[in-house]
Amino acid sequence: MERGVMDEELSLLSAYGQRGDEAAFAEVVRRRMPLVYGLAFRELRDHQFAEEVCQNVFSALASTARKKTAFRSIGAWLYQVTRRQTAQVLRTEASRRRREQEVVESEVILPDRETGEWSQWVPELTGALAELSDSDQRVLFLRFYEGRTFKEVASCLGIRDRAAQKRTERAIDRLRGALARRGLTVSGGLAGAPLFTAGAAAPPAGLT
Repeated sequence: MERGVMDEELSLLSAYGQRGDEAAFAEVVRRRMPLVYGLAFRELRDHQFAEEVCQNVFSALASTARKKTAFRSIGAWLYQVTRRQTAQVLRTEASRRRREQEVVESEVILPDRETGEWSQWVPELTGALAELSDSDQRVLFLRFYEGRTFKEVASCLGIRDRAAQKRTERAIDRLRGALARRGLTVSGGLAGAPLFTAGAAAPPAGLT
């Protein structure tokens, strides 16, 4: 990239950092997005993961610029931060897959709802769910009680599909932890809707 162009980018970033010029920062993002996205996708081979990395990298760039940090090379800085972000995504995904495999290999599955044994677990399930935040309860309700797809959950919450999936996975981990503290271990699929419908009953005739 020509020196004049690089100097212009540094000026744009300085305008954002010193005066909060959003248009200047947007121009830097427009110019540099191909670099960041290309690097991220090359490593991750997943469009949504690559988009997530882009969001994190440019958020970090904005934060750094607001601290009035002097950049010697925006390209080099973006390259290094993008590599760190992609490495973090790869580690997180590898860890998530290991956890899922461990659960599959050593799971103790809760009783089948059809056997009628669910009633004895209801207090523990209710208590575990109560420990979760409202946002965690909401996403698990949509996913398991209503049986919505991640795309539908995302639409309900006004977020991206991938974000809905990640939020659901985090909520599942927290619920699994709450159940473990009560001496209960569940399978990777959380036994699905039974966790939310256990102990429920149909309304009496005429109530509606």
